[in-house]
Amino acid sequence: IIAASIFLAIASPNFRNMDTILGIIMQGSYGAIIAFGMTFAITSGGFDLSVEAVMGLTSVIIAILIPILVFAGAIIIAILASCFVGFLNGVLIAKVGISPLITTLSMQVILRGASLIITNGRQVVISQKSFMLIGASKAFNIIPPPILYMAVLFAIFYILLNQTTFGRHFAASLSYEKAEKKCRTKWLTY
Repeated sequence: IIAASIFLAIASPNFRNMDTILGIIMQGSYGAIIAFGMTFAITSGGFDLSVEAVMGLTSVIIAILIPILVFAGAIIIAILASCFVGFLNGVLIAKVGISPLITTLSMQVILRGASLIITNGRQVVISQKSFMLIGASKAFNIIPPPILYMAVLFAIFYILLNQTTFGRHFAASLSYEKAEKKCRTKWLTY
C-alpha cells in the first residue's frame, strides 16, 4: 500500500489532493468498521461468513422503512434485525452444535435471498436528505463522518478487547482451548 501510494503520488499530482486521500480512507472505513466486530469472532476462535449479507439486509430494511418511519426508527429496527441474525447464528453454533462454517454460510445464502425477495431484485433509493447527512457531510468541513465513526469505534473496540475483563476473557478462552488441545495431543502421542 505504501509503495502504491508513493507511485501514485509521483505519477498523478491529483492523488496528493486531500480530498482523494480522505476518499480512500473513507472507502476503507466501511470494511474497518465491520472488521472491528469480526475481531471478536476471530479472537474467540470462530468466524462469520454472513457479515456481508447481514449488512446488505440491514441496508434493505433501512431503505424500505425510512419513508414509513423517521430514519432513527428505521435504523433501530435494522440494528435489531441484524442483532437477531447474530443471536440466531450464536444459538445454532453454541447450543445446537452446528459448525460455524455451515451456519454462517447458510445464513449468508438465506439473507441474500431474503434481500432479493424483499426488493424484488431492484435497487431501493433513499431520498431523505437528513439520512444522507449521516455519511455525506463533512465534520469540521474536512473529514467525512465515516472516518470519524471508524476512529471512535476503533477506540471503543480496542479498549473493550484489551483493557476490560470481557475482552481478556475472549482472548484467554482461545488461548486456553489451544493449550488444552496441544496438551491432549501430546498426551495421546506418549
